[in-house]
Amino acid sequence: MKVSFDFWNNYSFRSALLIIVVACLPFTGWLERFDWMIYDKISYWKQFIPDDQIVIIAIDEKSLQTIGRWPWSRRIHAELIDRLRQAGRNVVALDFLMAESDDNDPEGDRLLGLAIARHGAVVLPIAPIVEPDSQKISLVQPLPMFQRNALLGHVDVELDYDGVARRLFLFAGVNSPDWPALGYVLVRKAGGINAVSDSDYLIRSEINIPGTSDYWVRSHEVLIPFAGSPGTYPRISYERILNDDLVLQQLNNKIIIVGMEAIGLHSGFTTPVTSNHRLMSGIEWHANVVNMLHSGNTINPLAKFWIVFISIIWVLIALIGVNFIQRNKVIFLLMTVMALGMLLVWIMFDFFHVWIAPSAGLIGLILVYPLWSWSRINEFMQSLFITKTFSFNALESVGDGVITTDAESRIVYMNSEAERLIGIGIEQLKGSLLYELLDIKVVRRSRSIEIREISTLVKNIPQLQDQYRLKNYDESKRMVRVMHQSLFDEHKVLMGSVVTISDITDTVELKQQVSHQAHHDSLTMLPNRTLLLAKLDQMVESAQQTTSIFAVFNIVIDEFKKINDALGHRAGDSLLKLVTQRLQAIIGEQNVIARWSGDEFMVLFASAQDALQLVPNVAQDIIDSISHRFELDGQEIFVTASIGISLYPQDGQTGESVLSHAASAMGLAKQHGGNQFSFYLPDKVTDWTKDKLALEKDFRLALKNNELDVFFQPIINVQLRRVVRMEALVRWIHPIRGFLPPGDFVPMAEQIGLINQMGELVLYKACKLARELEKIAGPISISVNVAPRQLLQKGFIQIVETIINEVGLPAELLVLEITESAIIGDMVLASEILSDLKSLGILIALDDFGTGYSSLSLLRELPIDILKIDKSFIRTIDGNVHDFTIAQTIIGLGKNLGKTVIAEGVETANHMKILRDHACYLQQGFYFSRPLPFAQLIRYFEKNELAVATLCEYSPTD
Repeated sequence: MKVSFDFWNNYSFRSALLIIVVACLPFTGWLERFDWMIYDKISYWKQFIPDDQIVIIAIDEKSLQTIGRWPWSRRIHAELIDRLRQAGRNVVALDFLMAESDDNDPEGDRLLGLAIARHGAVVLPIAPIVEPDSQKISLVQPLPMFQRNALLGHVDVELDYDGVARRLFLFAGVNSPDWPALGYVLVRKAGGINAVSDSDYLIRSEINIPGTSDYWVRSHEVLIPFAGSPGTYPRISYERILNDDLVLQQLNNKIIIVGMEAIGLHSGFTTPVTSNHRLMSGIEWHANVVNMLHSGNTINPLAKFWIVFISIIWVLIALIGVNFIQRNKVIFLLMTVMALGMLLVWIMFDFFHVWIAPSAGLIGLILVYPLWSWSRINEFMQSLFITKTFSFNALESVGDGVITTDAESRIVYMNSEAERLIGIGIEQLKGSLLYELLDIKVVRRSRSIEIREISTLVKNIPQLQDQYRLKNYDESKRMVRVMHQSLFDEHKVLMGSVVTISDITDTVELKQQVSHQAHHDSLTMLPNRTLLLAKLDQMVESAQQTTSIFAVFNIVIDEFKKINDALGHRAGDSLLKLVTQRLQAIIGEQNVIARWSGDEFMVLFASAQDALQLVPNVAQDIIDSISHRFELDGQEIFVTASIGISLYPQDGQTGESVLSHAASAMGLAKQHGGNQFSFYLPDKVTDWTKDKLALEKDFRLALKNNELDVFFQPIINVQLRRVVRMEALVRWIHPIRGFLPPGDFVPMAEQIGLINQMGELVLYKACKLARELEKIAGPISISVNVAPRQLLQKGFIQIVETIINEVGLPAELLVLEITESAIIGDMVLASEILSDLKSLGILIALDDFGTGYSSLSLLRELPIDILKIDKSFIRTIDGNVHDFTIAQTIIGLGKNLGKTVIAEGVETANHMKILRDHACYLQQGFYFSRPLPFAQLIRYFEKNELAVATLCEYSPTD
């Protein structure tokens, strides 16, 4: 890799600075804690084997209970030493100070001195203290009678800056390191010292700790390789040695340490192997020292001069190497050099028992990368400046208002859109409090929230979003969405916030239109089924409280299908509007009239206190009014109506039962020829029920004998001018009743629990015929309607997969159409089922889109591929501005979300052209073709290709 002279010169200078920093770091002590952390990890992973020659005799709680409170008479210690002498040859250390005579039992002191002399291998501790009177350092030593025949060793424990005891100085003393460590004396007496080296590269300098006039001097620093966590070494209770002769047999040729472990008599130390906050007692710490010296596993820390030398070599390798490899491999090189260096540290620790502090070298390696990429950092800073400039310009150009505040909610910045929405500039508002600026109230929460409350909330909530009504300085009111994002530093301290204000006035107004459409019929503008049921529940609750009654009218236009067949759906829609006007004139505003279905209306008649006289009169007025002449497009039309009436609470205790009984009564009116009304009479309903039972019996037989037919209605791509999809529709030709539309038997199948069986049959036939059609006309998608109960049944996915595999239909050619009612009851289960269907390659279409209350939210929650605009919007698209706006919105929504949009109910060339001009190219309806049986469908493909193209090209003249 070629490097320019200027860059090399700058790089060399920066490298020299880095080498100087690395050389100085080991002498500063700044990295000592980090070095110890690394050492502790390595020491924890590499635990040495405990020496079974080491035994701990513990003064524990059991010993205190048996012998008594501490301190004990020294004749007890004399007895202990004598019993240990009887056990055989061993070396004993008493890890507690005995610097003063026992005034209560002087004889005990004499006996202990004699026991020590008889044993001949007892080690006693000495320790430094600062005398409070003279402020001099002196040694706490055993009584002369004890020293005379004992060995002495210091018990000074060195704690590092982090409070961990991991080091030992083998020699220490006042002004001169004359005294060996207690563990050193024990091992030497046992004849096993082989761990102390005098090599020049190890630390051997004396360390002076100032008192006032004397110094406690220590030398020969070593690191202790611990053999395990606290509790590793075997313990024998002090009282057992005195009372149990069997235990003495285990103590021959042992190194014995006697000391405190009872709670309250020792404090303990934190060590690199400490876990679960369990401290290591002093006697076990000495046992680890003995184990280290006896086994020759002393860890010797490397002198700082050699640490500097190794760290510099380590960093130099990286500094040179980064200039001879590709840029994208620099980090890999640095990681490799770092790993090799740490491997060297491990090898020196594990095999040579030498500790090399690696922190200086690691810091140097970490700094190599920014040093090497200095020019790139400069480029980054320039890029950051450019990004900041771009961000400012972007904030000024976005369509949302943006406000930034400090930690006290004082305004720091506003973009031009925020100034426009609020009606005042940043110059007048900078430094003002946010809640003093905005006069807004939450309109989507259950209660109104002032902005002052919001400013309190956001101190504890990082994100807050809601919809508000904004009254700005020019007194205009807008609907806005305010989103608050709190900004915190690395310590979770609030630094400020960003407030985004989006003007959603137009969106809210459109949603209100859609919401109104969700509760009202788009053709007649009457309340729809959803709103009627809500009103009915309210009236039932009110009637229960006031013991009042009300009536339910079920009104159906007789022979309405003939109007549609003869004059078309557009004429039928016009007739329904005229009927609505006449019903409203009779019913009045105090009662509720709703469109229940195609030609069916429901009336909730509250003024029914004198029901037997008033309700019949109203019903007859309705029949008379509807029977009068209608004029449609210059033609006179005459229709009649059948009305069923039920009373609450006389005919039912619930709203559902009253509605059902009104429908039953309407059935009776139709049975008697129509153009009349009928009250609900249970006895008369019986005959009508028998007819329903007969129809149910015939349906079960038809389903069993595979007598249901599947018709196909083409879906045309008007841009390509050809059929691209088909919708499969179930039909039943009854042997006596003749052709029955789906509305006569599909609801019945739902009621009697045969909807799943029927749906499976229709799905199988549709897929099989689609497979046959594929051989004739090529691949064409087939859409099949799925009932709510069918979709949520157990095993539905396996049924679909089995059918498409059996008939050989590619999964991507199958579209399953669902309605909102199929999924709104159990959104989670429906989402899982649809996702599994999607994983098979099957497409999902949402039928009758725009008529449901939750249609918009379904697009976010469910994996929908296709939106089918409900035919109620299409029929009046060329005459109703609201339906046109909603249809146009759905087309735009589908395009923005990447969904396919299909328009149902296209009946005229004008419908086709309006939809085509607004980029809705997939269309379906009587304008192109009625649903066809399979045989006619084949002929349709063979002969109607030119006719379809002609229909797609047609443009009506003004």
